[in-house]
Amino acid sequence: MSRYKKDSGWCGAYTQILKLHSRGITQDEIGRRVHLSRQRVNTVINSPEFAEKMVYYERTAHEKATAIFQQSAEDAANRIVQLSNSSSSDKVKLDAAREILYQVGCKPREVIETIKREYAPGEVHAAMLTLAEMEGVATRLSEQESKFIVSRTERSSKIRELSDKSGGNGEPAAIDTSAAA
Repeated sequence: MSRYKKDSGWCGAYTQILKLHSRGITQDEIGRRVHLSRQRVNTVINSPEFAEKMVYYERTAHEKATAIFQQSAEDAANRIVQLSNSSSSDKVKLDAAREILYQVGCKPREVIETIKREYAPGEVHAAMLTLAEMEGVATRLSEQESKFIVSRTERSSKIRELSDKSGGNGEPAAIDTSAAA
């Protein structure tokens, strides 16, 4: 038998220590709240009886909470049934009916649609050519050998030159891609 049990038995202050300790409150604060020294609180908390009671308290607290929810579950189920039968709102009726079905295991089937695009051989070939061309452009740009990189002074003359090659009709000039391949 522990020392504190010989002194005064398991009293209301020790129950308060148990509840406060289970909430994570420090021993100093517990001592202030129950008007005991920190040393006395420490002795109570480190006793074997306290450990047993703590396990019991935590278990029973969970069991009590579960029991409250279990008692309320029947009322909640009745309320949902009542709403599905007598609500003036069709949305509330529908939601209540769905909840009833969900709770008894009747959930709607989940349909997952996937869209698979089939590409024609010509589209695949064109995409591969475009990719090869873009890789060539990226290589030339990274090596600074591109004729497309021009200084500001050369820019206007290059634009005029490209305009002349297009025939001046606003259509872009054809690009020779043979160098890219």
